[in-house]
Amino acid sequence: MAAAGLALLVITGVAWAHPSLVRSEPPANSTLDTAPSQVAVWLDEAVEPEYAHLSVYDSRGQRVDRLDAQYLPAFTGDAVAAIVVSLPPLPQGSYVVVWRVISVGDGHAVGGAFAFGVGVPPDTGAALSAAAEANTEPDLSTHLIRFFGLLGQLVLLGMVAFRVLVWDPGARALASAGLPLDEVALMTEARRYLTVAADILVGALVIGVMGALYLQARDSGVVFWELFGTRWGAIWIARAAIALVAAVLLEGLMDGRRPAWLGGGLALALVTTTTLTSHSAARSGLLGLAADLAHQAGAAVWLGGLLMLAIGLLSARRAVPQPEARDRLRAEWVARFTGLAAASVGALLASGLVLAGQQVGDWSSLALTRYGQAVLIKAAIVAGALALAAYNSLRSARSAGWVAVEAGVVLGALLLAARLTDLPPGVSTTLADEAMAPEGMTFEAQAGNLALEGRMSPARAGANVFSLALTGPDGLAVEGAEVRLTFLAVGSALSTEAEAAETGVGVYMVSSPGLAREGQWQMRVSVARPGAAVPDYAAVDFAVGLDGVVRLSTDPLPWTVRAAEWLNRSGSLALAGLVLAAAVGWSWFAGRIVPSRLRLGWWVAGLLMAAVVVILVLNNT
Repeated sequence: MAAAGLALLVITGVAWAHPSLVRSEPPANSTLDTAPSQVAVWLDEAVEPEYAHLSVYDSRGQRVDRLDAQYLPAFTGDAVAAIVVSLPPLPQGSYVVVWRVISVGDGHAVGGAFAFGVGVPPDTGAALSAAAEANTEPDLSTHLIRFFGLLGQLVLLGMVAFRVLVWDPGARALASAGLPLDEVALMTEARRYLTVAADILVGALVIGVMGALYLQARDSGVVFWELFGTRWGAIWIARAAIALVAAVLLEGLMDGRRPAWLGGGLALALVTTTTLTSHSAARSGLLGLAADLAHQAGAAVWLGGLLMLAIGLLSARRAVPQPEARDRLRAEWVARFTGLAAASVGALLASGLVLAGQQVGDWSSLALTRYGQAVLIKAAIVAGALALAAYNSLRSARSAGWVAVEAGVVLGALLLAARLTDLPPGVSTTLADEAMAPEGMTFEAQAGNLALEGRMSPARAGANVFSLALTGPDGLAVEGAEVRLTFLAVGSALSTEAEAAETGVGVYMVSSPGLAREGQWQMRVSVARPGAAVPDYAAVDFAVGLDGVVRLSTDPLPWTVRAAEWLNRSGSLALAGLVLAAAVGWSWFAGRIVPSRLRLGWWVAGLLMAAVVVILVLNNT
């Protein structure tokens, strides 16, 4: 009974797409000598043209663009879409660009912001605040609606599959053994529970379908009927129609009065609508779609199967009075359900690896993004739950109480997964955007007898705004100096220079892309005071980590960055070992619960799966 762990694996394949900014013109955090005539952004996913918004604001929050934002297909590099807006002649100042779009792949509304300056350094703090407003975090209502939507469709598919693959064959096995079974009495007793389950599932389907429309309208800022003209809206209409039919027929689908092919078709159609609005639909092609659908279907068998097993065990306790027949029936159900679990583990793990590879992207994203960390947490829960489920199966724990324990783990895991579903996948996340606090960083240095207090924002790899306050030995601000910054990559000939302008009494500012990439850097500051024979010099050592965050070279790295460095060195070999161990364990477990004539086949299948995955992993090391 591996349902508790396997149910959670499905969520890796149901991550929602998040278009992200590939590049912009002007570049983020840049300072321009002359005002641009337009602003353009390029995105890595297709977006709905009618809902592609781009706007530009001045330092007072007044909109300054010409209100003529235009969507353009743009298949250049990593970009597939662009938005352009024109500008009037702009005076000197700092400006914030805000973009907001609806993804074609899943209909998700996302946005962002960045700053640029004309004649002055940009206000990066204003851009970060605008980005937070343009791309708000999902709230509790979002997670609960996702949870109920997944619960309704997955349990429906699993319960229908359980009837066909476990319930009916178990009853027939009893008849073949010559043991008495009153199937009418058994089903009459089961309907006491199935009626309640059907009511709950109808509610879950309604909440999931109608709640999805509410969330989409709320998050995108679009009147709900306008959504029906989008790809997401068309799929939602299909989902609503399928859910309506399923809700009307639900109890008959679960108790066998309706044909199994009808229930299976409706449930698979519902799951398919989720796959068609998943991250796989937006980015991953046919392989991702197939893996996503297989992943959901496999997990659904366990979610619904676990519920049906509990109902069956409870029903048999009252409807099958003969101890021998009752024990045989329960044993048949548990054995078939456990065998189905073992047969599905390999496929679920393989599809999970495919989906995780497509959606996380690389080892750094696995350790450094919220999405990657969520995958690791889910993997740990899955490992523990599978171990518990295997232990229960091997010790023949067939009571409804143990099934209830597993059901509680499943529901908790599904709720947790729904909470994490709206995280942007690692492949569409800039590491530094997730790792860095908005306030940037401060540093100090000594240039001769001058004290230098500096501030860098946003303290990410690439363009940053540097603010330097200079104080003389008399404690007074140093005015009228020529301040030049030189950025040197340690161990490389790469260097960049930038001249700072005095923007206040003794305060000098400049925007520079000097810290361009990961590695060790030294920033040298040259201060030429009026009347001084020679400049004063200061040096500050920085380190740009794997997460794209700039730190002082003496600052310790967070454990997540250290973990990413280890994964980049040894992650592929570690994954190969884990897959091999999982395949061997899977084969051993399956061999314990299937007939002896099939055990060699289970071992061979498991070892072949491990060999294939290990070869693929090592080839990509």
